[in-house]
Amino acid sequence: MKHNKEWKILEFICTSGGAADFGKHFTAILKDGVFWGELIEQAVRHKLLPTLGYYVCKYGKNEQGEFASYIPVQIGMHLEEAFLANRHKALVFKMKVREVASFLCENSIPFVCTKGLVLDATIYEEEGVRNFCVDVDFMIRQQDMAKVEQGLKHRGFEYGYYDHFQDKVAPFARQEMVLYRMNPDHLPPMSIGTHDAIYRGVTIDFSSKFTWHNSDFEVNQDDAFKENVQILLSRRIENSYISSFSPRYQFLFVLLHLFREAWFERWMEFENDVNLMKFSDIVRLWRHYQLVLKDGIFWEIVQKNNIEMPVLWVLQHLDGAFSLNILDDLGIAERVSDAWLSSTHQSSMDSGDGWDGNMRDRLAWKDRKDFLTRK
Repeated sequence: MKHNKEWKILEFICTSGGAADFGKHFTAILKDGVFWGELIEQAVRHKLLPTLGYYVCKYGKNEQGEFASYIPVQIGMHLEEAFLANRHKALVFKMKVREVASFLCENSIPFVCTKGLVLDATIYEEEGVRNFCVDVDFMIRQQDMAKVEQGLKHRGFEYGYYDHFQDKVAPFARQEMVLYRMNPDHLPPMSIGTHDAIYRGVTIDFSSKFTWHNSDFEVNQDDAFKENVQILLSRRIENSYISSFSPRYQFLFVLLHLFREAWFERWMEFENDVNLMKFSDIVRLWRHYQLVLKDGIFWEIVQKNNIEMPVLWVLQHLDGAFSLNILDDLGIAERVSDAWLSSTHQSSMDSGDGWDGNMRDRLAWKDRKDFLTRK
């Protein structure tokens, strides 16, 4: 498969964003000419539009706030608005997260905030550079699920996602609630209004596992929670310290999250199986915490929990797609077979063939169902 310049720009953002010499190379690429329509479409598909907007503004504007001649003014303004809107969304979400965290702390409920908010606060250069989706994620213990659910309902949360157009929580249909209740390690998502002028509601998602219900792969939660750390969610919000995984367990959590959504074919229906943002999270975590991750303890945790297979699935694909050497740098000699690398949950259940090709092509292919079913 041929990869165009616009795709390579997003790959460069994925693997090198935040690096010391990133700006010099990024502007050189843009000066060489860009098909902006293709670049923006792919950035949207890969949840990198706010990130692209941030870099276009950071490196493409002069001291007077004017865009360079190689950036069309209206496109530059649109990308700037995408970044600023995402930064505002991050602040709205973090304000609500602080309230939820206060409730959990007041009731002595152990927890961690996971995924987007934590990554935005720890491994990205500026608040809002990482794209924010529709919900905020927490992990709690299984035995605290009912207490958390009742507490949030008492505070005005409702089952369902917030519909910003109708300005209310859109309740789940009965069959959706039945499906959620069949998944005991996951509460139905709950939402509440914010009174913000733009982002009118926030959805909170609670899980008690690293992977999924009845998974063959799992991590001992007690061990993970013993190493929890406090991070500052935002310097713009007072008293916004919150509990997060330690770097080793954060790295592990993000790897397993990518594996779950890449391995289950149903995530393709939402165009959310794999994207560059998820791989960028892993690359940035690695770059930020590699001294800790290289001490051997991370791999000992993986082996203790017997989750070598999914971890290697992700890291081998990552190294292969972006010409990295993270596995070697971690001192990990083990590798999994090509058959496992091309597997999906469905193909493993059916003992059938997996998908054909490599992860780089899968990421760039716009019709994922077509990619996975073609031979």
